[in-house]
Parts: sequence; structure tokens; C-alpha cells
Amino acid sequence: STPEVVGRSMKVLFGPQTDNKSFTSVLKHANLSISTAVSTFLYGQDGEAMKYTVFGKESDAISPRACELFLYPAEELKLALTRNTKLVVCAEEPYIIKSEWSTHLRTSCIDVVGRPLLDVYACCGLDVTQLREILETAAEKGCSSHGTIWGDMDLRASVKAAPDSAGLILVELTRSRRRSFE
Repeated sequence: STPEVVGRSMKVLFGPQTDNKSFTSVLKHANLSISTAVSTFLYGQDGEAMKYTVFGKESDAISPRACELFLYPAEELKLALTRNTKLVVCAEEPYIIKSEWSTHLRTSCIDVVGRPLLDVYACCGLDVTQLREILETAAEKGCSSHGTIWGDMDLRASVKAAPDSAGLILVELTRSRRRSFE
């Protein structure tokens, strides 16, 4: 619970499967005003490992050179972000998310606004190379672009990207399952 970790080192959540380098990278990037995300295993008081997506961002509101970390269970994030999600992103890399209007994101307390789209979806296990190509086509050609991106296990998302005149792209993702042809 929150009161048990406030004021303590983040290392109380670390264990054998925690990727220390990636976690430290999030902190360093946040202190450089670069929003980033990684997936790693964190541990509860019972010693149980659970995969989390960790977002970091600078926070002068707390104190100078401080950063905020947001921890989301990876599976919850993946489900929320691949279920008929609509996002508005900047038309240039790193495709910062400007707004979202998917009700399920707001109700799940997942805050993706201000974060790089590719980082967010890489943490969900989707192939961001394909996603980047869809976004680049929409931005460069000024027309709608679409495609299917594949992820780990049975995850697949159909993506539509449509640019507007304000330098933004509307991105729509619809989750679907891979079909087994056995």
C-alpha cells in the first residue's frame, strides 16, 4: 500500500527479476525532462513478482530535480490501451499523446497524456516498428494510413491514423485476437 512505501527507497519493490538498468533509465530520463516507460517485474510485500509498466516524468511541483513515477500492472495497461482506444498525438516523433477520449482509460486511472505513444505501446508488447510506419505515412503524406500491428502472445491491434491541419494525428486502435488455424 502507498503508506508502506512513501519515504522509502524504491528498492523495496525490487527482486531477482527486476530490470534495475531499465528502472534507473526511467529516473534519469525523467530528470532530463524526457518522458519514458519500461516494463519490469516489481515485488509485493508477499514476495510475489508482478510485471509493471513504469512511466517517469519530471515534477518541479514536488521539488526541483524531482520526478514522478507511475506504476501500472502491465496486463491492465495492455488491456486498457488495446480496447478500442482513440488518441490524439503530435505528428512528429516521438508522437507525444496530446489527449484521449476512451472512457475505459479514464475509468482505469491510466494517465497516458504527455507520454510518447511508441514507448507506451512498446510496453504493451506491440511491434512499434509497424506502428511508427503507419504514423510516418499519415504525417508525411497527409492522408489516412492504416495497418495491423502484432504483439506478444495473442495480441493484435488494427490501427487507423488520420492527420489534421493542426499537426496532430488521430490514432484509433482496435484490439483483436490472432486466429489459430490448427
